[in-house]
Amino acid sequence: MIKHERSQCKKTKRIRLQNNADNTDMRFRTLRGILKARNVTVQGVQITIGAALISAAVMFFLLPNQISTGGFSGIATIFYYFLDMPVGISVMVLNIPLFLVVLIKGGKKYFFNAIFGTAILSVFLNIFGGFNPLTRG
Repeated sequence: MIKHERSQCKKTKRIRLQNNADNTDMRFRTLRGILKARNVTVQGVQITIGAALISAAVMFFLLPNQISTGGFSGIATIFYYFLDMPVGISVMVLNIPLFLVVLIKGGKKYFFNAIFGTAILSVFLNIFGGFNPLTRG
């Protein structure tokens, strides 16, 4: 009878240890999910602040002085002067082929970051386009 109680006690301990391991694993999964959501949020805020700064510089300083930036923003500036096309829309349209390349080569994470960054840049360019520039050329 003592032997039976000992084996029963060992089984109970094993079950408790297993339950503790499951609870610990569940806590780590929850913590991992919270940290991942936090990192995504911080990265989104960083992209938004960067896009706002770039668009403010383009719309308040560069565009009024007829200075072109590099890349697709520069091409969008040229479209603005020759075709009277809004800079934000031009930037978005010009970046569409790059989105496909990023999706194929970079993966989903970079694809969504590129889409989000370009979209928010275009929105800020259109918003800041309605304000008076700080300098005039």
